[in-house]
Amino acid sequence: MDCHSGKPERKVLKRGLLSENRLLYLSILGGYISGLLVAIFPGQIIVSFGASAFVGLFYGPLFPGIMAIASRQFVHAIGLVSSVMLVSTGAAAMVLPALMGVLIPHIGINWVLAIPAFGCLLIIVPFALAVRQQRHMLHLQHDGITMKEDASLSTKAQ
Repeated sequence: MDCHSGKPERKVLKRGLLSENRLLYLSILGGYISGLLVAIFPGQIIVSFGASAFVGLFYGPLFPGIMAIASRQFVHAIGLVSSVMLVSTGAAAMVLPALMGVLIPHIGINWVLAIPAFGCLLIIVPFALAVRQQRHMLHLQHDGITMKEDASLSTKAQ
């Protein structure tokens, strides 16, 4: 991840305590659990503040980590992919709080506060697919198979 050297997640990665993928899995699951705690205990001020602090801690590495993975996956169209991701996160940051404010009277604060937690959990599906594809590509490189050879092997198998 291209982060500033003072960031805690950068220090964790440099020391080898966690791999980039494990840090992101931990961030996704930690953000989900912390977000659910905020949603379940909105009236408990100490629990809500503590869980909110953990939400911020766990959400922190997600955006730069996902941007780093996307930049490695889409080298051929890095400008377009980065732009789409930045515009998408900006749009979500504008729309989601307003939508949550509108939904509170209709479905209640607990369910509305759970929306970001479930959104965080949804990140795990495309992330797991990207990690799987990355492992496949590394396996092919390790075996000395190029992309052209892999494409011809897959067409022959069909």
